[in-house]
Amino acid sequence: MEHTTEDTKKVEILKNKLLVKVELLLQENDEFLPFGLIQDGEGGFRLLSISDDDEEYTSDKAVKSIKAHIDSQVSNVEQIHSGGFCQDFLINDNDAIQLNLISKFSEGWISIYLPYFILEDRKIEYGSIIMGEPME
Repeated sequence: MEHTTEDTKKVEILKNKLLVKVELLLQENDEFLPFGLIQDGEGGFRLLSISDDDEEYTSDKAVKSIKAHIDSQVSNVEQIHSGGFCQDFLINDNDAIQLNLISKFSEGWISIYLPYFILEDRKIEYGSIIMGEPME
C-alpha cells in the first residue's frame, strides 16, 4: 500500500476530532480522562474509553489499554485506517494535551504536546506545539 494525500487528510480529521472532544471535556470539567478514537477506511469513528469506576483504575492503565487496542486494530484489521488517543499531561507544572496518532502508513506513533489554559470565560487558549519522542 502506498501513502496518499487522502491518508494524510484522514489523519488530520482524526486529530481534529480528538481535539474537539478534549476541548468540550475541558470546558465542562477542567480536565479529562484518557480516551481514543479509531477511524475506519470509510471515515467512520469509534470512541474508546475506560471506566474510572473500577477501584484499580489509573490513567497509566487506561492509556496502556487504549494504546494496545489501537495498535492491534491498526495493525491487524484491514478496514481500520488510523487511531489516536489523548491524555491530560503536565509539562513544567503547566497543563497540556498529549496527543498520540498512528496510521497504517506512519512509521509508528507520533506524539505531540499541546499546552492549554482555560480562560475565565471557559474558552481554551493553546500554547505552542511541542513534538514528543516517538512512542513504542
